Amino acid sequence: MSLRLAIVGCGLMTQQTHMPAAARSKALEVTALVDPDLGRAQALAAEYAVARVGRSLADVAQAVDAVLVVTPPHVRLAVVAEAFAHGLHVLSEKPLANTVAECEALQELADRNPALVAAGAHVYRFWPARRWVHDGLRDGSLGRPLRAFVSQGNPYSWKSASGYSVLKELVPGGVLINAGIHPLDSLLWWFGDAESVEYADDAVGGLESNVDLRLGFPGGVRAHLRMSRTSRFRHVIEIETTTCRLELPTYSRHRIDVVGGDSRQTRVIGEDSEDALAPAIAQLEDFARAVETGSTPAVGFREATRAVRLVEACYRSKRARPLPALAPLPGEVW
Repeated sequence: MSLRLAIVGCGLMTQQTHMPAAARSKALEVTALVDPDLGRAQALAAEYAVARVGRSLADVAQAVDAVLVVTPPHVRLAVVAEAFAHGLHVLSEKPLANTVAECEALQELADRNPALVAAGAHVYRFWPARRWVHDGLRDGSLGRPLRAFVSQGNPYSWKSASGYSVLKELVPGGVLINAGIHPLDSLLWWFGDAESVEYADDAVGGLESNVDLRLGFPGGVRAHLRMSRTSRFRHVIEIETTTCRLELPTYSRHRIDVVGGDSRQTRVIGEDSEDALAPAIAQLEDFARAVETGSTPAVGFREATRAVRLVEACYRSKRARPLPALAPLPGEVW
């Protein structure tokens, strides 16, 4: 019998990724959709023949085994607490919550419900190229890491149903906690927890749209991250080790260039598929497997908290400095 899943939150992420990915998985079945906008839930349910819809989790909890939480982060603590109260397993979108305190509260709930699986949705860990880097750095086959550079930027165009990610009253920051959570999670996965933080952004009392972040990791590894919601950057992750240089196109799931000496080799890791849903399917099936077997999911709540803790350290360092009189212009300084 497949896992009966409710998806809470029927906005763009669910419409474009989670629902079509779940529809293709044999490990689970979406049996309920929940959204305060009942019409939105009903429309998606009609498209995928989902039997139940509701405005709240309580409306459908008795008909499901697990919940995928795709709400804005400021309400995740309440939704996850309700899910655990109903005895449901939980997979929660990123960031796990807005603050470390909320993440730790979620972990406490998970600790009090050890029979239930608590997982964080960090889908990039299921990208074959990024896992290949992780494994190669762990076993030493790629040499010892020295430094990394991450560049990612586009004018913001995500058509969020709620618009929460640009509303200061609902989020602690802008591009770093929203889009930056993905590359930060990869860096933490590859190199360990950051030991030093040098952070700058363009916010003057509002949400940052441009970020320049320099991190120090164990073993002397240095990383530089540049992100933007206003400018177009080259989308790449570069890693230099003692034996080679790796270049990962940010949005390539399978391809990576390995540069050593005068040679450059393009590696294709796993099946070179253009299937954009494959990592999302893998993430859902990892969650379903953890529920079925009692195994540990790829990313638990404690692991998902690491990226939020790093983001919070960046924002804390910003608050410790006086603000400039005017926000810097992206074209001039970023």
